[in-house]
Amino acid sequence: MGRGKKVFLTIMTSTVILIFVAANMVNINIISWVVLGTLVEVLSLAIIYLNIGNTVSNIILVIEDNNWYVFKRIDEKYLLCGNRRNINDSTKTKLFSIDDIVEQNLCFEKVNTGAE
Repeated sequence: MGRGKKVFLTIMTSTVILIFVAANMVNINIISWVVLGTLVEVLSLAIIYLNIGNTVSNIILVIEDNNWYVFKRIDEKYLLCGNRRNINDSTKTKLFSIDDIVEQNLCFEKVNTGAE
């Protein structure tokens, strides 16, 4: 089982257990605890899975002799790129239109990480 699945299952099961324990300890309506627990689950998972914090790219897009490392696809139209392999080390970040990349017939290159 992957790390992401373990985190997901841990959050989902621990929240249910905590709701059950809290509802039995405090005399508050179970529905209130369920709503609160659901909010905690959704916010926790959103923070964990939607954060691109320490993203490292293995894909380069070369535009006008500049290497741009591709970090994430935004919607269906853009790529989030940076001038360094690690997003935290990038001093420049830029959104490139996928339509422009296709029109200019630009190619992507894979970075050799040495691990392969």
